Amino acid sequence: MANKRLWLGMLVIALVFGMTVIGCKSSSELPISSVYRGVDVQGNTYVLNISEGNSRSAKAGDSYVLTITYRDGTKETSRGRIEAINDDGTFTLQPSITASGTDASTFTIVISGEEIMSVTGEIVTAEGKIIVPPTFSFLYLRANRWGKDGPGEHSGHQWSSYLCINLSDVVGGRLKTGGKYSITISGEVDMPLYNTDFEAWLVPSGKTIQWMPSNEFLGYSTNLNEISRGTFQKTYTIDLNPSFNFDNQGNHIVMLQLIEKFYYKYDGNLIEDFGSIPDHIPQGQIMATIKNFDISITEIN
Repeated sequence: MANKRLWLGMLVIALVFGMTVIGCKSSSELPISSVYRGVDVQGNTYVLNISEGNSRSAKAGDSYVLTITYRDGTKETSRGRIEAINDDGTFTLQPSITASGTDASTFTIVISGEEIMSVTGEIVTAEGKIIVPPTFSFLYLRANRWGKDGPGEHSGHQWSSYLCINLSDVVGGRLKTGGKYSITISGEVDMPLYNTDFEAWLVPSGKTIQWMPSNEFLGYSTNLNEISRGTFQKTYTIDLNPSFNFDNQGNHIVMLQLIEKFYYKYDGNLIEDFGSIPDHIPQGQIMATIKNFDISITEIN
């Protein structure tokens, strides 16, 4: 029995010693280095690196480096800080420099495991260049309560893709004044959608895409679609605002967003009513995900 107690005592000492040795490693020996990778529909690669030099999970305030490598081998880099991390895997990133004399806008990256699922918004590079990333194969519809209630005001509730589809990816970015276009989308959605719509917006070069003035609203689809959960393919028709001259659009970017409509008010009057977003749902929360997303646009003669 004495021998057993002796061996047990030695084992306890050994375990304590081993734990002590492991615990004595410095933060420089155990750096955190979170690396996430993704590829957009054009084959460009994105690498997000978050490194703070300590053994903890990433959090708001940590620094990031996002490197974009294009198919021809050229690269762009954005550096800054993490503004927020949501439970759904959304990283909101704030570039460290300004562009065009204004505060740099935030953009979002959705992470799943070690994979970048989507990049949405305007990315400001280390040189001050603004990049609007092409569509990823995942599209996210987020809770969006917009506008104000009151005389002469517009407001509404919707799930929004936050202007993430760059028309230059699908029609070369050149549209005709007063044109009409057929938009076909396909993919696999994890939630049924009942009142989906498309909106077209103008993004002047060097300007944030987050909720622009109404004079930059270019048009919308003329038909709503219901999409069942699972694999789907749907076609929309969108009419562009004839008052905007696309022949002289210069460096402007035209963006689309897919939305699930709930209600719309103008001047305090309810124009459309398909329900509302419950109060307990945070602004920007992912409400529906479309994977294997694909889009094509053709002009209607």
